[in-house]
Amino acid sequence: MGQHRLIFLWCNILTLKWKSFKPKFKEIWEVDVTYTDSQGHEQKGVRPCLIIKEFKTGDMVLLIPFTGELGAKRFPFTTKIERSNGNGLESDSIALVFQMKSISKKRFKYKRGKISSSKYNNIEIHIKNIFRLM
Repeated sequence: MGQHRLIFLWCNILTLKWKSFKPKFKEIWEVDVTYTDSQGHEQKGVRPCLIIKEFKTGDMVLLIPFTGELGAKRFPFTTKIERSNGNGLESDSIALVFQMKSISKKRFKYKRGKISSSKYNNIEIHIKNIFRLM
């Protein structure tokens, strides 16, 4: 990890400690998605996640976890996200749309970046297909 990335992470950590943070729609954050009883292919650990809904009440956010395991593209309702300066990912990842979940903001570590509109459009199609909104 480069020196600039470490400085960026440190600044994000300080910001979280001193200010109330507000994850926003289409942002990518590092989040601890572990539940104590995670089973099977459920994502666990600290990983990048895409914010798809901020709730006005409470401290919950609806998100989509990412995995660095590119073989996960074989599952339905997934989208490959290539690493870029804008999204802050360290490597290409797979957005696991079928594993969207609601998580407390207390589990958020730091902001990585933001997803491009074209990639979000692909994810939105998956969300609509999951709920048969198309």
